[in-house]
Amino acid sequence: MTQNKSISLIYKFSNLFYFASIALSIIIVSILAYILFGGSIAGIIKIDFLNISGDFTNFNQTPFFFRFIIFTVFTIILSIINIILRYWKNFISLIQEGKYFEINTIKKLKLIAFFLSFTWLAFTLLGFFISNSMDFSAETSWFSAHGLHEPDFSQDLAFSFNFPSLSFLITALILWVLAHIMTEGIKMKDENELTI
Repeated sequence: MTQNKSISLIYKFSNLFYFASIALSIIIVSILAYILFGGSIAGIIKIDFLNISGDFTNFNQTPFFFRFIIFTVFTIILSIINIILRYWKNFISLIQEGKYFEINTIKKLKLIAFFLSFTWLAFTLLGFFISNSMDFSAETSWFSAHGLHEPDFSQDLAFSFNFPSLSFLITALILWVLAHIMTEGIKMKDENELTI
């Protein structure tokens, strides 16, 4: 009974985390779309990316191509995160229903492993590409963007890309091996039922 309560708690937490992630993603993509289509956010923006270089005082002064790249990259990253969380939520839902050794449950586990591997590979390639071609930093403040007196607690916003941790890849490999073991368990169970 303790296991059922713990699975139920994980299921509720997974649902909450998934919907919170969706809401946060919508907010972030909305802000990025606002910036993409010429929205005004003041700050000190230094860009050295491919053939684009310069100092800007507002995001609406930066080249459209640069804003489009930022919008696209962050939208793809948020989409991948939400896909992984959705499959995790569905996987936990099947576990809570007691469908431990069913093909549909194992497929969800394999898809989570696939997307985690893809995320690690995408972050690795993105980190390599950006570290070799881009130097971007921005200092921005909501108060200065709206023409108000800026208090002492103005926020600094800095973008930096590092190579991702191997934990993405290791977790994906562990999940993939577990899914393979579970698949073999289902085959053995089916064979035993046929022999009886």
